[in-house]
Amino acid sequence: MEKDVIDFETGLRVGIRSGNVWKYGKIVAVTPTTVAVQVPGEPAPRRFMRATRFQTGTKESRYTRPALRTIAVAQREEESYRLATERARANLREQGVVC
Repeated sequence: MEKDVIDFETGLRVGIRSGNVWKYGKIVAVTPTTVAVQVPGEPAPRRFMRATRFQTGTKESRYTRPALRTIAVAQREEESYRLATERARANLREQGVVC
């Protein structure tokens, strides 16, 4: 099983997954319970619980709410989603569905 260990240090780059969308940012603050990540283009940092690495205060379900990943894991998952999308698109074309 692959491990996704994050050293919670200020300045570390991390990936944020929300559904199948990825954004990348830097850790800007660390407390004993939370981590703040600034995503370029967003006005305020996002806060994550260190124990679960899920964004605090979100109303989304456990499976779609934003979660922290290391850059390496984020890039692997992003590539996996891209390949799955290409396979699905090819299957639909074979069935004659326009996409």
